[in-house]
Amino acid sequence: RSIAEAILIQVTRALATDLGHADHTVRINSLGDRDSVTRYTREVTNFLKKRLDHMPPNARELMKEHPLSALSNLIQENHEIGQRGPSPLEFLSDSSRKHFREIIEYLDMSETPYEIDPKMMGHHEYYSDAIFSIEIADENSELSIKGGRFNEFMQRNTKSKTPGVGAVAVLRNSKTPARLPRV
Repeated sequence: RSIAEAILIQVTRALATDLGHADHTVRINSLGDRDSVTRYTREVTNFLKKRLDHMPPNARELMKEHPLSALSNLIQENHEIGQRGPSPLEFLSDSSRKHFREIIEYLDMSETPYEIDPKMMGHHEYYSDAIFSIEIADENSELSIKGGRFNEFMQRNTKSKTPGVGAVAVLRNSKTPARLPRV
């Protein structure tokens, strides 16, 4: 259910605040369910094939792996082709659109500052439906938080329909503790 993402977003926001980063914004997007991703991948493939001659070599190589990897690379590199690429929100199935709308409604009800970012991509093999990141306002922040739903990944790897959401918080350039805490 969409409440899982909403609760996870609130937990990660609380974590960021507890770590001293109260000034942050939630960026959110949706890749949709399996049908949505299939339609979106088809559109991205057609879009990128028409522009193959104008793509940097590393993005062309990534096209061999998967078109969404190539598009993600172009977006990260702030390449013009990546910025003009199709939005996954346009290809959401009815159930994925409803799921995403419910998450947005929960964020609105909790007065969570958020931005819908159609250029935010999660890895196509792991994430399905909603993905999010907590953007810290301080440019020098060493904290990075990203997460989302991974139902399709769970089904592929466990052969059962197990819903799942998760987040990863990374502290970059932080020192390793002098001694590890005892458990």
